[in-house]
Amino acid sequence: CDLLMFVNTNIHIYLVMNTLFKTNRGKILNHLPKNSLIFLFSAIRKHRNGDQFFPYRQDSSFYYFTGIEQYHSIVLMYKETAEKIKEILFIYNTTEKEITYEGNFLTKKNATEISGINQVEYIDSFELIWKKTMDKEPDIYAFLPDSEIFKDHLFFKGFHETLQKFFP
Repeated sequence: CDLLMFVNTNIHIYLVMNTLFKTNRGKILNHLPKNSLIFLFSAIRKHRNGDQFFPYRQDSSFYYFTGIEQYHSIVLMYKETAEKIKEILFIYNTTEKEITYEGNFLTKKNATEISGINQVEYIDSFELIWKKTMDKEPDIYAFLPDSEIFKDHLFFKGFHETLQKFFP
């Protein structure tokens, strides 16, 4: 009985929280013109020494819109029209070795439950999907830090330079 109550409580918390994150995304999307594209990137892990990292802290804006507390994540929000909005969350697809040393990462199902974003893809597909969206020549809104460390990050390679080249 206690276990059932715990499971029901967690489901209820996910529903309340993902409603909050959906509302937060809706607030910003309502203020954007049609054909607008937003990119938000998770914070990077800060290296300490050797194979050690400082405790992870998610980027506040990324958390506000998604509720996701995992690094190697991206959210893409595309407002084609007021009625047609596409949200895609990209998460990291771990290897068995990473699971052994770092523990489990989010699954697509977990990410949807937390964020309320129905389309969750692995980070490997990010480049293909964002380039297809760019064919529509949207207005772009993105947080692009100048940090050299961030530019060399797993999912950021080439993205910053491509945006600056085609959209100065």
